[in-house]
Amino acid sequence: CFLVAYETGTEALIGDMLAAVAGLESPDWRARLRASMEVYTGTLAAEPDLARVFLIDVLGAGHRAVELRRRVYERYVDQYRVLGALAAEEDRGIAPVPDLFLRALVGGIGELVQAHILDHGAATLTDMTPDLLALATAVFEGTARLR
Repeated sequence: CFLVAYETGTEALIGDMLAAVAGLESPDWRARLRASMEVYTGTLAAEPDLARVFLIDVLGAGHRAVELRRRVYERYVDQYRVLGALAAEEDRGIAPVPDLFLRALVGGIGELVQAHILDHGAATLTDMTPDLLALATAVFEGTARLR
């Protein structure tokens, strides 16, 4: 039951993020990032039990749950890969982001959100949105300087 709930919940969240981006009138990469991050933090803040399942409980639910989490994180990496390509297309100063950096970004966001839930509860997760946006933007904009 846990695995089905986790998979169903993550599919719904990712679908909502994609729908928010698709609903933008003139979406540049920054607007897409903002829209998806706002849905991510907003949904988790509105559904604190879901937030705990996604970011805390899954880690103690066994090997299959951890593997499912890894696949979900890979879907986030895929989304950021597409966003990175769009950013590089729109802004010549931005280089494609290596997958290692994208995985670090996804894992870092997961860890930061998990710590926030443990320390402050999920209800205030939207307070993190500006910092998470700044982090993701720095990864996209800073990659060219590292090469």
